[in-house]
Amino acid sequence: MNTKFALLVAAGLAGTAAANTYNGAGFNFPDNLPAGASSSIVVGDSFGITGLTVTLNDAAHTWVGDLIATLTHTDSNTSVILFNRPGFTGTGFGFSWNLLGNYTFDDGAAQSFQAIGVQPTTFNLPSGSYLAAGSLGSFNGLDAAGTWTLSISDNAAGDLGGIGSWTLNIVPAPSAMALLGMGGLMAARRRR
Repeated sequence: MNTKFALLVAAGLAGTAAANTYNGAGFNFPDNLPAGASSSIVVGDSFGITGLTVTLNDAAHTWVGDLIATLTHTDSNTSVILFNRPGFTGTGFGFSWNLLGNYTFDDGAAQSFQAIGVQPTTFNLPSGSYLAAGSLGSFNGLDAAGTWTLSISDNAAGDLGGIGSWTLNIVPAPSAMALLGMGGLMAARRRR
């Protein structure tokens, strides 16, 4: 493959990978209420999903092991657990670390939020990208249109918290026109 052709292909593929961004309202999680609280985003754009990330913005809670967070696409009844009481083994309490920052859940992240390997020295879990407990790839192939709901519950007494907002980034499948354009590039390459 010559360099010019490789650059054209890379440019064509990069053009199909731009994510659409949607923002949801923040909310507080009631203490020791397994029903929790939630916020929804209604996506009006209709396209196939090839990837997504979700970010909890300005998250604050003093005991992450109390919390369960789930992202649901209600129109397809598809849910993915972002985290489920990290460190909780069925008795006692989960990790005592604090949420204090922005936390992105991404299937490409290097570290699991559910099984964080190192105790933070400040007791504040560092902001950054983490693997969710479930695979966000479960949403791939679905139509992005519809209602997306982030639910977070606090499942033990004694700690309060909330998020300032949340962000959903959805990567659309390549359009038919982009695929036709790539086919044209491939045909042009074969003629040389």
